[in-house]
Amino acid sequence: MRPLRELLGKGERVVALVGAGGKTTLMHALARQLAGWGEKVLTTATVDAVPPRRNLHLLDSASRIPFYTHLHVGRRMDPVSGLLAGLEPDQMPELMERFGAGVLLVEADSAAGRPLKAARPAALPGRACGDSSGPAVAGAPRVPASAGLVIGVMGLDAVGAAVSGDSVHGLDAFLGMTGLTPGERIPPEALAAFARQPQGLFLGSPEGARRLAFHNKADIHDSCPGVNGSARMGWFTVLP
Repeated sequence: MRPLRELLGKGERVVALVGAGGKTTLMHALARQLAGWGEKVLTTATVDAVPPRRNLHLLDSASRIPFYTHLHVGRRMDPVSGLLAGLEPDQMPELMERFGAGVLLVEADSAAGRPLKAARPAALPGRACGDSSGPAVAGAPRVPASAGLVIGVMGLDAVGAAVSGDSVHGLDAFLGMTGLTPGERIPPEALAAFARQPQGLFLGSPEGARRLAFHNKADIHDSCPGVNGSARMGWFTVLP
């Protein structure tokens, strides 16, 4: 087993997390480990998200930037939903410079608490699918163009579960990309197939970014070939 911080390669300073099944937990676990090894780490989101309980700084605030090793940055709090409003993907370089961060971790997708997430891409006039200026359809990831690493998270609790709206956010898109039918049990091969699809797990990722499929919750569920780990426990392993 290896610590989560070793998921990052040399020079990968902006990391986006997409998919489902533990993105937020993985992002903050990575931040804690990297900060513990001397990095100044910012976390943020390009989608509306639940605010963390601590280490939160609002950009709308007039207060000075605090001393930090790990700080979560949000635009503003929605008084109705209680969610932090997501930043724009193209704000990331400015954010790193302003806060003097060494690493920026970005939650760039939302999944309504499901183990898996798919989005149906739709090309709009003048824009190619996956254009980092924004999603072509609601529900598509909002991945910064500056991301050098995109981690696609999938929950291992989906394996063996019935294909339904309870296990997959964006059910129709997932069915179309895996060939499964409603009610069918999800095999490990379906996760691998979904990760390989050009419009699947890594939809919207920058062309030059490294893409890493992370099977989460390996501490309590059977693993799949590839990178498996536990965001909650802070480790990962690679299975052939």
